[in-house]
Amino acid sequence: GAPEPYDASDPDLLMWVVATLVMAAVNGFERGVRRLNSEELEAFYAEMRRFGRYFGLAADVGPQGWEAFQAYYAEMLNEPVPSFSPAAPGHTGAMQDLALRLGARFGESNLDNAYWAPVSTRKRPDGTTAVFPHFVLDRSKPGTVCVDQGGRRFVNESTSYHLFSRAMFEAHRSRPTIPCWIITDADGLRRYGLGMVRMGTKNLQPFLADGYLTEASSIVELADKIGMSERSMYEYIRLMKEFGAPVVYSRSRKSYYYLEDGSFTIRFLSE
Repeated sequence: GAPEPYDASDPDLLMWVVATLVMAAVNGFERGVRRLNSEELEAFYAEMRRFGRYFGLAADVGPQGWEAFQAYYAEMLNEPVPSFSPAAPGHTGAMQDLALRLGARFGESNLDNAYWAPVSTRKRPDGTTAVFPHFVLDRSKPGTVCVDQGGRRFVNESTSYHLFSRAMFEAHRSRPTIPCWIITDADGLRRYGLGMVRMGTKNLQPFLADGYLTEASSIVELADKIGMSERSMYEYIRLMKEFGAPVVYSRSRKSYYYLEDGSFTIRFLSE
C-alpha cells in the first residue's frame, strides 16, 4: 500500500521523542553519578511528561507512570532491551529537541527506533561503568571471529555496528547470542587491540583480573573456559585457518596447536 505520511504532531511520535529523552537522561545520570530510586524516577518521569506538553504531547497520551513507561519502552525496542549505552553521560537529546523546534524532523525510513552498537564494559576504579563501543576498529581485523555463546559464527564481523547488533538480536531469537564472544589470538590482540585493550599492550593482567578478557593457552582450554562444544571449536579452528592463523593438527598430541607460541584472548560483547 501507499506509505504512511509523516506527521510531526502524531501523538505516538511525540511520546517516543519524550521516551528517548527520558531514558537518555536516566542512563546518563546513573552511569556517571549514582542509581536513582523509584521515587526519584517517578518524579522525573512526571516532570518530563509536563515538559512534553510544551511541544504538543497531550496529557492522556502514553504511559502515565514510571512502571507503565518501562513496559512501554521495552515493547518499543528489540529484546532483550540493552543495558548499556556508549553515549556520553551528559547526553540528554536536548539538541534534537532544539532542532525539532526549528522545523527539523526525524527520518521516516529507519530500520529501528534506535541506533544499535555492540559494546563491552569494564568497571572504573571509582565504581562507575565504562562502556566501549565496538564500531569497526577491532572486530573486523584479521584473525578475529565473533560467535554466539555456543561458539557459532553468526555475522560478518566487518558489517556496520547497527547491522551487527541487528544480527545479534536475530540470532538471539533461536540461540543465546546476547552477549556474544569476540575471539582473537595473541598476535591479533597485539597487532590490533581489542576493545579497551589498546594495540601493543604488554601487561594484560589487569584486564584478565577483572574479567574484561579471558585467556586460554590451548583450544581445548578455551572451549572449557567459555563452555563451547567440541564441534563448535572445530568450526572455529577452520575459520581461524581460513583467516591465516598457523593452526595445525598433531597426531602425537591428538590435538590442534599453533606452529608459533601464542594464546587466545576473548571478550564478551553486549548489545
